[in-house]
Amino acid sequence: MLLGGAIGWGVCEWVARSKTTPVVVSWEPFAVSVGFAIVAGLVFGVQPARRAARLQPAATLR
Repeated sequence: MLLGGAIGWGVCEWVARSKTTPVVVSWEPFAVSVGFAIVAGLVFGVQPARRAARLQPAATLR
């Protein structure tokens, strides 16, 4: 996630230096994307883990 943000910021800086059009990088889209990534990770990671934790180990191995 941080690597993607760094690459995106680097590409924006490269475009800003190679073109005459100014490129503005704001923190709001980055914060929103981090928030969505955290929520998606929690929903799709914790929910299956809780379901698997309710199973009996012997039933799981069958």
